Amino acid sequence: ENQDAWHADAGSGVFFVADGMGGHAAGKAAAGYLERFLPGTIRDAFLPRLGRSEAREKAALVRTIGDFSAEMRDRAGAQPALRGMGANLTLAVLDGRRVILAWLGDSRAYLRLGDGFERCTRDHSLTARLVELGQLSLSEAAGHPLRSKVTRFVGQEGDAPAEVRFLRPAASARLLLCTDGISSPLAESAIGAALTQEEAPESAARRLVSEALRAGGADNATALVVDFVAG
Repeated sequence: ENQDAWHADAGSGVFFVADGMGGHAAGKAAAGYLERFLPGTIRDAFLPRLGRSEAREKAALVRTIGDFSAEMRDRAGAQPALRGMGANLTLAVLDGRRVILAWLGDSRAYLRLGDGFERCTRDHSLTARLVELGQLSLSEAAGHPLRSKVTRFVGQEGDAPAEVRFLRPAASARLLLCTDGISSPLAESAIGAALTQEEAPESAARRLVSEALRAGGADNATALVVDFVAG
């Protein structure tokens, strides 16, 4: 059962992927909640605040996602079957030549730049933190039994602010937002190859999903690819 969600609206510039958590029922409900309500929340509560300083924009986006997270948590708490409902989220807001990224959890963003590419997010997960502390190697983290244990997510109790990053990609850049159903089974070299070798964004997204499934990915696999064009 699909527990991923995605949204792509070039008109408003709002794009996101999300991966529901909390078991089958709660995970599906979380994905559905984000798909239904998050686009309007970003449009109404954050987009009118664009054009301020980046510090104020960042604060507004963190607050908007935090308020949304608290509301989702409160709604889930009123339904016993949905308690513990949460979601990993990676959001991109396109504002002219800028990309404003915000994320919680281990869904990721990558940016193709010419023939190369870079990962733009860092996982909010237990294993990522242990790698940062030098207690795990990258190869050990990839096979660790707690690799899916995230430390920040939408719907979390307590203070778990979204991380925000501002990008100014070149006109030929390509942005990928993906859930861990893509990033877990595929090496980053395979992700980069799909982003650089496929001409159309739809072809790159289909290739990533197909290769993730062939690589044995057991999770839902969602890839959203956005190209930047001159103009």
